[in-house]
Amino acid sequence: MRHYFQTETGARDVKNFQYHAPNSLTEALTLLHRHGKNANVLAGGTDLLVQTKRRVAEPRFVISAKKLPNLDYIEQIGTDGLKIGAFATLTAVLENPFACRAARFLSSVAKRMAGPAIRNTATVGGNLCNASPAADMSAGLIALGASAVMASEAQERAMPVEAFFLGPGKSARKPDEMLVRVDVPDAGRRFCDYQRLSVRKAIDIAIVGVAVSAQISEAGYASDLRIALGAVAPIPLRAKQAETIVEGQPFSEEMVREAAAMAASESSPITDVRASADYRRDMVAVLTRRALAGVFHAAKEEA
Repeated sequence: MRHYFQTETGARDVKNFQYHAPNSLTEALTLLHRHGKNANVLAGGTDLLVQTKRRVAEPRFVISAKKLPNLDYIEQIGTDGLKIGAFATLTAVLENPFACRAARFLSSVAKRMAGPAIRNTATVGGNLCNASPAADMSAGLIALGASAVMASEAQERAMPVEAFFLGPGKSARKPDEMLVRVDVPDAGRRFCDYQRLSVRKAIDIAIVGVAVSAQISEAGYASDLRIALGAVAPIPLRAKQAETIVEGQPFSEEMVREAAAMAASESSPITDVRASADYRRDMVAVLTRRALAGVFHAAKEEA
């Protein structure tokens, strides 16, 4: 397949797909409404171009986000909240200037994803919409209680990021919708930790990823706890039974071990060329224990 990317607005036939470069969100949403399931949005292209080349994806209409204005921002809301435009790059997340805990946490997640060349191009929205079970940003945003905001010609709607994923490569985004931003709520005294295992370094996708976020009181008790698991189920998911073990409790080694074992039991990993299911399950327990300990330690250090 030959790929051609034109610089001017409009469309041009390219063997078996058309490329559109709209200048406004309104124009892009009109194209999505018109072409629906036959259209793919091109953000950074780090997934779509590879999938197209391998014929895993065969789009008839490609709608580029390159010229869409005001969708690549990162803004701090309140003490610890964020609004992230869907086309903000991973590098922008990594280098964001905000001092709030949520921004620092997502920066640490982005730093462990891919390499500089990919991070300079890949976007937050693309990472979510690709709906990979192993996507690091997905687990991080689930742990933060973030919401995905989608727009169509008719309306704008939001849903929790944890409800956005339906299966490998499948999301709740409708064919005529575009993911336009991610909202991270202002949660006050929140502490976060992300633990990741890969075969090599960040350039490989995660074998296991565990993100933990919790509010820790000055007395050391956890509340609003979220444990998000990546690469160990068909979708990124919360270990809700493990969360109940920690919720409302102060730190103890026994409690952390019990919660970590429960998180492992809630996972449903597969065996593939990178790791066996048993190894992944064991590592869920190890990484959950480390992430929980990291959250409580960070809170103690600040107290």
